[in-house]
Amino acid sequence: MVKTILIFSAFQLGSRLYLRFMIQRIQTLYLLLSILFSAAYLYAPVIMYDFGKSTESQRAWEVIWFISGYLVYFNLIFIGTASALSLIAIFLYRNRPVQSMLCLMPIPFLLASFLLNFYKFWFIESVYDKVLLPGNLLLLLPLVCLFLAWNAIRKDEQLIKSLDRLR
Repeated sequence: MVKTILIFSAFQLGSRLYLRFMIQRIQTLYLLLSILFSAAYLYAPVIMYDFGKSTESQRAWEVIWFISGYLVYFNLIFIGTASALSLIAIFLYRNRPVQSMLCLMPIPFLLASFLLNFYKFWFIESVYDKVLLPGNLLLLLPLVCLFLAWNAIRKDEQLIKSLDRLR
């Protein structure tokens, strides 16, 4: 049987508050958590610069590159693309093979964001001391959630195939 979770939805009509129950599959919860953890990563400090008397933290969305006269926010682009793909995967619940593929597509974008921070930390020369902060590890949580969602979709697909064999 497909694992389901019960989500309470509240809405107000006039002066009465109504509770509505929505049944969703567990991979929807994993994909939502992946989006939330990705958004939290954007605001997490990832690199700290030590200026001697003061320090300054750089959040993940502030990691920029100066290319051809333009500032490019690569982390914001990578995490935004990964979150958009996860959001699209939520709404493709009827087409499980495509949803499974869309669960795996954000992983290269998340890894690119992770590697971009390490590249900026290790290879970009700076006059000031740099410290890599543990906020970078927050990016592992969306990866875990995406793998859990993919695994749940795969199990649903196996269950459907086994039920089709019984017919």
